Amino acid sequence: MKLYAQGWRKVSISRFLHVSRPTVHAWIRRFEAEHFAGLQDKSRAPKAPARKVWLPLMVKVYHLQKRHPDAGKFRIWSLLAKTDISVRTVARIPYKACRPHQYWFIDGRMMDFALDGVKWWSLVMLDGYSRTILAGAMAPSEATWATLLVLYTACLHYGAPETLISDSGGAFTSDAFEAVCRRLEIQHETIVSTQGESYKNLMETHFNIQRRLFDYQFSLTQTPAELEQLHQTFIQTYNTTAHEGL
Repeated sequence: MKLYAQGWRKVSISRFLHVSRPTVHAWIRRFEAEHFAGLQDKSRAPKAPARKVWLPLMVKVYHLQKRHPDAGKFRIWSLLAKTDISVRTVARIPYKACRPHQYWFIDGRMMDFALDGVKWWSLVMLDGYSRTILAGAMAPSEATWATLLVLYTACLHYGAPETLISDSGGAFTSDAFEAVCRRLEIQHETIVSTQGESYKNLMETHFNIQRRLFDYQFSLTQTPAELEQLHQTFIQTYNTTAHEGL
């Protein structure tokens, strides 16, 4: 401002101070409009961030799902008839967590390689609010004992969630698994993957991160112990590095 008051041209100020001409112009305009108050740093964040997912919209989607239980996210979006809402936004509504440990998601993924002729499973528990992997384990099958092990480990460190989301696989709908959920007062909700509801389980997306980051390293393991150790390394890496799921 002093240089400008002394008669310097904007281009000269820009070259002398090594800042862009638009920046110089913006500061001068702010000073002329607000004087010294205009020179204070201002946040670039919007004053009122737009919230696309709010209670009335969630209620509409809820009733549409009740009337059309087999409809996928695109059909629900079409029935909603709101062009300012994307299909992905509609997909996030059913289990959009508002606080930590409101929704946990558990799922299993069969690995793309075999260890001694057996394709092992990666079982993972995810918190829907923080997108933190709470627990995970490798197992030769998606069995009830393995899913209970993952649930036990997660609850041991974080307590019990309000709601647990899983698919309708036998490991999650078994009497033993349901009995544990009842004793811990966990509301267990299942989705039907064959009816277009896979998108409701957040682990479906986050397994792609595992595939891209660690599948090559997984394929190099020689023993179940190495595989389990590397699986824990994946969880640690996932929880401590930035990714699109956050």
